[in-house]
Amino acid sequence: MRLGGFWGMTAPVLLLAFHDIGEIKSLISSMQRTVNTDILDDLKTEFYVLSKVSDFTVVDTGLNDANAIFIRKANTCTFENGHLMVDGAISQQDAEFTGELTRLLAEMIIKGEQKGKFVNLDGNDDIVLTLRLCVTRWFKDKSFSLLKTKQMVRALYRSIATAKTCLNSAKIIEAFGFKRVIPDSIMLNGEVVKINASVKAVCSYYVNRLDDIHELLHFITSDPMREEKILDISFFDLIKRKPISFFYIVLSKFEIAKYKPSANLIRNTVDTVWDGVNLYKECINKHVKVYGESESIDTMTYEFFAELQSAFSKEKRLFFTGIQYADFTSEDFAQLSLIYDRVSVLSADYFNHEFGLHLSKEEWLSVFKEVCDLCVYGLNFHTLALFKSSIDTTTLTFADNVKKDKEYMDSLYKVLDDVESLLSTMRPIGEVL
Repeated sequence: MRLGGFWGMTAPVLLLAFHDIGEIKSLISSMQRTVNTDILDDLKTEFYVLSKVSDFTVVDTGLNDANAIFIRKANTCTFENGHLMVDGAISQQDAEFTGELTRLLAEMIIKGEQKGKFVNLDGNDDIVLTLRLCVTRWFKDKSFSLLKTKQMVRALYRSIATAKTCLNSAKIIEAFGFKRVIPDSIMLNGEVVKINASVKAVCSYYVNRLDDIHELLHFITSDPMREEKILDISFFDLIKRKPISFFYIVLSKFEIAKYKPSANLIRNTVDTVWDGVNLYKECINKHVKVYGESESIDTMTYEFFAELQSAFSKEKRLFFTGIQYADFTSEDFAQLSLIYDRVSVLSADYFNHEFGLHLSKEEWLSVFKEVCDLCVYGLNFHTLALFKSSIDTTTLTFADNVKKDKEYMDSLYKVLDDVESLLSTMRPIGEVL
């Protein structure tokens, strides 16, 4: 795969340059209508890899000091017959304590899943209420010292464990408002590696955008249209070639008859080629627009392109100088202009602002390498140059907007007529006409 094939932006850079996921979807939608399936496939892979940053997180439930809380309460409270008691009476904090027990159980379920241990909560939409009822029912006749609180909740957890694989962590995290955070150290290649503050800040940014990452993964579709094949060749590849090339493709289909003469083989080949000719004509009618014959072709003229450039800054004008403006519609160019505005500011200062850091460019280069260990690949200071290169190499051939001049189409129709004439005269030797 090619990193940064989507207009020169890698997945981490794309999220950094565009905070609004709607804008990202708009860019992707435009690409989906083209034949750049490899670019979208690579982008989807990039987002999938980036999503794996979650593998290095731990869940912050807000109960990191749970033991201290229970120890303090043990000085004044007891737990008897399902209630928190103070001086022989139910404490005003009884409901709050049940909530703490519920959150502790939720935390154990999450940690259990990380170790391959599961609890079956299928079919329960309100997961907070489900776990709270589970706690209430299990503790209703229990009495114990609060010093044993975690031990008792662990016993409850074991009682509802199942051998069936049930993934509840994501639902629990969302329902309880827990957060995924990057820890101070991780296990990497069998060794404990400390995470410095800069790496933690960068990776935390993408952890906080996991919802966007997953939404974009679901949104990206690399093949929204059926790409028709004419005699085993993509229509969009075929229409780029010289018209006469189709005649030679047809002739090659009959080459085998020289070595394996067979009436059935010839008939089948003739039928196959006829199908190819008919499909080629259908695709031409559906996808090809001839210059001067359709108002729907909104490719830019030099005058219009020059007018747009006149409003640009000197740097932006210089950037777009020399591009093949006739290959783009005004809508295409508006998106390219927007991308330029976003990626041209990707400097060390921009990264510092977005990630809340104060690093020099040299320090950032080191961070770019370090975050790769946590699946954040492709942060760089070269996106503008990569964008420039991608404009020259990305073909915006749309499914309903392949543009050809009249001379090309006249030649192509002449070739198709010649092929049809050839096919209409071909019969196996001995067959009655």
